[in-house]
Amino acid sequence: MNKTVVAFLGLITFVALSEWATAAGPKLQVLHSFAGGTDGATPAANLVSDSIGNLYGTTAAGGSNKSCFGEIGCGTVFEVSPPQNVGGRWKESVLYRFAGGSDGAAPDSGLVLDGAGNLYGTTPYGGDLSNQLCVANTGDTGCGIVFEVSPQQGGGWVETVLYTFEGVTDGAYPEGDLAFDASGNLFGTTSAGGGGPECGSQLIGCGTVFELSPNGSGGWTETTVYQFQGQDGAIPLAGLIPDSLGNFYGTTFAGGTLGDGNVFELSPPQQQGESWTESSLYSFTAIAGNPRAGVIFDPQGNLYGTTSTGNGTVFELSQDGSTWNGTTIYSFKGGRFETLTGGLVRDNSGNLYGPASGPFCGAIYRLQEVNGQWKQAELVFPEKTEGPCGPTGALTFGKWGALYGTSTEGGTCSGSECGTVFGILP
Repeated sequence: MNKTVVAFLGLITFVALSEWATAAGPKLQVLHSFAGGTDGATPAANLVSDSIGNLYGTTAAGGSNKSCFGEIGCGTVFEVSPPQNVGGRWKESVLYRFAGGSDGAAPDSGLVLDGAGNLYGTTPYGGDLSNQLCVANTGDTGCGIVFEVSPQQGGGWVETVLYTFEGVTDGAYPEGDLAFDASGNLFGTTSAGGGGPECGSQLIGCGTVFELSPNGSGGWTETTVYQFQGQDGAIPLAGLIPDSLGNFYGTTFAGGTLGDGNVFELSPPQQQGESWTESSLYSFTAIAGNPRAGVIFDPQGNLYGTTSTGNGTVFELSQDGSTWNGTTIYSFKGGRFETLTGGLVRDNSGNLYGPASGPFCGAIYRLQEVNGQWKQAELVFPEKTEGPCGPTGALTFGKWGALYGTSTEGGTCSGSECGTVFGILP
């Protein structure tokens, strides 16, 4: 089916399959096509929406025309602002351009937003470039940072580095989203380091969970909450999600009982001075394992997530007393799918949505439970258009009840594909 661009950066009607078709058909709006250079390129993470519908995200490249660890540019933080009316033209603004030094480089995770409008995120590279523990073929890369980008009175935004990783007990290469607890502390993961056994990198350690706490003097104090040892999980690539009791839940890409990753819970200490407790809730198998994304809750406290083995699966964990039981609720069979590339979001009706790669430009899928069975529908991105291609990060619900996401390729970038921000309108 040919897709017709109604207006520049305008609405595109595209393929709707199975139950996800409506009378008018879902609509895809390209909110912004990245241009590379100072504008940014290759957005690989989910977006975050504020109360008035502005969307914020990161690009892993672009921001400048200089070489940065094998890419052109060191990445950006950007904002996309909505029009007054649905279907209108959105406005993109670059809030910060990373320089690749102590300020960080190549952000590939999403952002979190506090009540004052400040944005927080991580970069897997940059930071302490003199640190010889974190060196790649492209040169000294640093072990990554945690940053804050804050709006300034009179306009403009400024970046502050909250913590620089050194690759030892504190870990290295943070790749997942951050999460706030009820007290305003930030929690996240590093995919390597932390001490202990070697788990697939030149660093000693299988990754960590860390906490950053405001120290009362305008700075932040880092605490390594947990260091993975392999059998308990290894290489956490995603962020964490809290429950109402202060526990955090996440996934590891490897490790666990069978070596194919696990879902874990971290429980806070009962008394001051004691340690956090890690519990492996479920270990994955080679048939359905290696989760790259984190988990989400439903209102009943069940956990849902995705695995990347083969064409990918979607799983549910439900609790029976003190035991968690895992169920694969859907296995993708190929065809238009190659693998699942991001995590899930859930709507108020219990439907699950996520991105997937494919032989062409990938797709967004929906899973709907019907009479105890999960049914799949797809919105397929066609190739050789100026639309999105290669969705990677999880989707976000925002203004007008639409789903918003990013693609690492596609768009109108001259000479190469730099990626897009898109919305799926109901």
